[in-house]
Amino acid sequence: MKYTNPNPFNHGTTSITYIPVTAAEVKDLSFIVKRGWNIDIDSIQKLSAGTDKNSNNFRVDSSSGSYVLKWSHIDDPLVRRLVNEVIAYSGIKGIKISPPLPTVSDRNSFFSNHQGLFCLYDFIQGEHFDGSRAELVNVAQETAYLHKALEIIPAYLQDEARRLKKPLVKHNRELLERIFQAINSLEEKTDLDLRIMQDSDEINEYSKQVSASRLDALPLQVIHHDLHPHNVLFDSHSKKVLALLDFDPIRYSQKVRDVSFAMHRFARTYGEHTERKLDTESDMPERAQDFLNTYVTINSLSDKEIKALPLAIQDDALHRIINILNQLYINKDPSWSFDLSKQLTILREGALFSF
Repeated sequence: MKYTNPNPFNHGTTSITYIPVTAAEVKDLSFIVKRGWNIDIDSIQKLSAGTDKNSNNFRVDSSSGSYVLKWSHIDDPLVRRLVNEVIAYSGIKGIKISPPLPTVSDRNSFFSNHQGLFCLYDFIQGEHFDGSRAELVNVAQETAYLHKALEIIPAYLQDEARRLKKPLVKHNRELLERIFQAINSLEEKTDLDLRIMQDSDEINEYSKQVSASRLDALPLQVIHHDLHPHNVLFDSHSKKVLALLDFDPIRYSQKVRDVSFAMHRFARTYGEHTERKLDTESDMPERAQDFLNTYVTINSLSDKEIKALPLAIQDDALHRIINILNQLYINKDPSWSFDLSKQLTILREGALFSF
C-alpha cells in the first residue's frame, strides 16, 4: 500500500510571513543593531516560524539594506563562536549560506548583552520548501555538498564541536527503561500516562531493534543536525536552494543521521496538507528514493550506511521521545509533551523505508 499525503507537521508554510513587533521590542532591537553593527533601523518585523513555533528571527530594514537579526537560542559565547566559524567555513567551501556579519568591534560576529547573543545576516529574498520534486532533488544535492565540505573541516573546529557539543551517537536505552519504570510505579496515572503505557511496548521494541543495529559504528563527522523544510531558502522560479539556514544544532555524529533526517523530512513534506499542495499522488518512500539517488551521485554512502537510513530515522525519533519523557517524568516539565505524537509518527514511519 502506498503511503501518500502525510501530514508534514509544523515546519511552516512555503511563503514567508511576518508578525508585528511591539514598540518595546522595536526599541530594544534597534538599540542592539545600532550598538552591534552601527545600523539605524527604519523598520523591523518578526519572521513567522509557523504553527506552534516561536520565531527568534527578525527582518530589519534600513537605508543600508535589509538584514535578518537572530536572537540566538545559544547563550554560550564559545558555542556561538564555533557555530559562526562553521558557517563561515562552509561558505568558503562554496556551500550556499548567509554568513553572520562582523560587529563594529570586529572581534566577534555576534553581539552580546544582558538579553543574550545576537547575530546579523544579509536578508535573502526567497521562500521555504514547496514540496515539488525539483526542490527535493536540489536540496539533496546541496545536502551532499555540505557533507563533503564538513567531512574535511579543519581539525580544530571538529575538536571544538566534539568538546562543546555532546556527540550524538545513539539513543539512551538505559534512560528509556528507567523512565518506563517511573511511569509504571505511579500510583495515580493520568490519561497521558496511560497513553504512553499503551505505546511503551512498541517504543521498547523499536529501541531494541535500533540498539542491535550498531549505528554507533558508522562514520562520524560534523553534521548540520536540523536540515528540514523550514531551514532552507529556495528561489521560487528556479527551484534552486539559495541558502541553508540555522546551523545552531551542529553536532559531531554519524553522517547517515543527517542524510536520513533531511531525506525523511523533505520526502514527507508535500501534498494536500501543505501550502502549494504539490505532488499529491506521490508515495513518500519513492520521494525519499529520489532524494537518496541524487545525494549519492555527489557524496557516496557505504552499503551499511544506506541500509542504516531507516534505523537512523527511528533513532532520531527515539532520542526526541526520550528527551520528552525525561523532561515529563524525571524533571517534571510537561512543556514538550505536545511533540510526543509527532515523534511517535516519525518512529513508525521509519519502518516504511527499505533501501
